[in-house]
Amino acid sequence: MKTALFAWLLLLSIGVPAATPTTSPMLFNQSADTPQSRYAIELMTQVYQNLGIGSKLIDFNYQSVLVAANEGILDGQLARVASVATQYPNLIQIPVPLFSFHLTLVSSCKTCTLAQLPNLVVVSGYPVIESYLAEHPYPGQLVEVQNISTQLNLLHQEKISAALMLDFHVSATQYDRLQAKWSFRYLKHIDTYHFVHNKHQALVPAITAELQRLKDDGTMAQLRAKHGFPD
Repeated sequence: MKTALFAWLLLLSIGVPAATPTTSPMLFNQSADTPQSRYAIELMTQVYQNLGIGSKLIDFNYQSVLVAANEGILDGQLARVASVATQYPNLIQIPVPLFSFHLTLVSSCKTCTLAQLPNLVVVSGYPVIESYLAEHPYPGQLVEVQNISTQLNLLHQEKISAALMLDFHVSATQYDRLQAKWSFRYLKHIDTYHFVHNKHQALVPAITAELQRLKDDGTMAQLRAKHGFPD
């Protein structure tokens, strides 16, 4: 009896290592196929692999992905702008920028302001565009479409006077084709960040540290160059 009691007290004094928690694969939506999204997928897959956590992409209606992430149906968002945290409070921003882009006005008039353009096409569901229009109310006809292809087709067919879009949604080939008739004007420089649902709050320090390490050792820059958009 005394021997057993001594052994139990010895275990208490030295401490018993805690079991390593197991984490199910992180679930994210498959984003539009652009160099930036391919970069974000490869980067965050590497981050989670280095942390011993799996990750999985699924097809999901883009118009509802932020609501699904905020509700915890998805585990977060691969790459989004900072304002997402304000609109969707259950999402936690990892404070290491992944990449930058420009909010761009594509217009048939080189000198017109946004307010002077008779109509404007946007893809619905992008918080950065919604935020910009909230800050700069547009008095003309606002045309909302569901995908980038429709937006680009309206430009190519010259059925619209302007488009508000993210610069990386226009490929080099499309840019060359559009530039002959359309003016491109950068309106805002924006950073993107990774987000996780607050049920994964315990992972935030590790994800942050790993992203910072990959930034400091040049991995992020190498991946951006690999996917064709170095800073």
